[in-house]
Amino acid sequence: MNEWVGHDGEPTLADVQREYPGWECWRGVSGLYYARRPGRPRRHAAEATGEDPLDLRHMIVRVLGREEASTE
Repeated sequence: MNEWVGHDGEPTLADVQREYPGWECWRGVSGLYYARRPGRPRRHAAEATGEDPLDLRHMIVRVLGREEASTE
């Protein structure tokens, strides 16, 4: 288990942000969670989207995994 979890075992948005400091994480008005790397124009869509912070973390890992695979 990862050290970045809340008291109920689920990560908070702040936990995900600390775990991935190279990403901006936020909750949208729709209730979904979003993340993108800083420096990208605001008009671009988020690189990762999740229904909750745990899902957002999984999506960030997925994006990073795709990038790693494409550089090999």
